[in-house]
Amino acid sequence: MISARFVFLAIVLFIPATRLDAQNLRKSHEDCLKLVPGDWGPNFGEVWRQHEAVYWGCRLGVPVDSIKQWQQFSSGMIQDLVQVKIDKEQIVLIESMEGSAHCFSISALRKTAKGWEEIWSPPSGADSMDYCTLACPAIRIKAYGKNLTLELPETSDPKEDQTFSCKQVKWKKEKYLWDGQTYKPAVASHTKAMQSKP
Repeated sequence: MISARFVFLAIVLFIPATRLDAQNLRKSHEDCLKLVPGDWGPNFGEVWRQHEAVYWGCRLGVPVDSIKQWQQFSSGMIQDLVQVKIDKEQIVLIESMEGSAHCFSISALRKTAKGWEEIWSPPSGADSMDYCTLACPAIRIKAYGKNLTLELPETSDPKEDQTFSCKQVKWKKEKYLWDGQTYKPAVASHTKAMQSKP
């Protein structure tokens, strides 16, 4: 059983330039922990998810019901939620972590007339360890307007076994660009634009 206070000490929210409303209602990690017990109960059970929803609702200044809708797209423990407004689109980026290898899944959700739908996740093979950070910190999400960057940690010491230690961290960046419907690799978009020039 994982202590909620231990889990969320490692969580850092990156506030993008463009957010949805209720920004002034946000509260600190410490303030929001006061709303939930130290022990959330069995991992990922109904009571556990309720406490998770209360915590993140407090952090983001949004209704708990909104968090519960986003939780449906989370396969593990929510590590970050980033709200972005692009033109008239309401986008939520959700990062979840599961397993002893600390494997992360990241999805983009879009608000539609029927509710929220998943429209994007970074490309990865079924058994890929690309988004498993092991002993390194969590993947960082940064979203500014139409630009999305995932910062993936890895040890910079070739002698260090990342399974057990990650004292010296370097960050590899994956950049994506919103094309009006979903996120596409920024490099590919740039290359396509360059190739289309006469």
